[in-house]
Amino acid sequence: MDHAIYTAMGAASQTLNQQAVTASNLANASTPGFRAQLNALRAVPVEGLSLPRARW
Repeated sequence: MDHAIYTAMGAASQTLNQQAVTASNLANASTPGFRAQLNALRAVPVEGLSLPRARW
C-alpha cells in the first residue's frame, strides 16, 4: 500500500484521539478533583536510504 495512505491515516487517527481527549476534558471540567489529559505531539524526521518517489 502507498506510504502516503499510512501517513494520512496516522494523522487522522491522532486527530480523532485529540478530539476525544478534548471532549473528555470539557465534559469533566466541573468535576471536583478532575485532572485534564494532555496531548503531546512532535514531528519526527523520516530516516532511511531513500525518499518516496511520486508515481505517475
